[in-house]
Amino acid sequence: MSGIILLRAWPKQPLRGDSEALLLFSAMTFAAAFPFLVLERLYANADTRPAALPEAESLARLLRVPLLALVGGGISIAAAAAALRGRSGSSELSRHRATKPARRCR
Repeated sequence: MSGIILLRAWPKQPLRGDSEALLLFSAMTFAAAFPFLVLERLYANADTRPAALPEAESLARLLRVPLLALVGGGISIAAAAAALRGRSGSSELSRHRATKPARRCR
């Protein structure tokens, strides 16, 4: 059922937009993941002294969820920006070739 909904909602047109905005959003996603990384490392190292934080191990595991989600989202957004940039670069190249004939060397 969810596969049918996904296929119907999938965009039919090619990607359009600004690749720099996507790269900026990707960088912000990675920046938002950094505090989760710091907290996860803090709680992962806190199990050396279990009297201070008995729930540190479970908190470290819970903090991996948003950390991995943000990093995965940042990677996918950066990949979309790279695909968009590659597509726009190839269209500019073909437009340039169409307007100027190639010079022949003698």
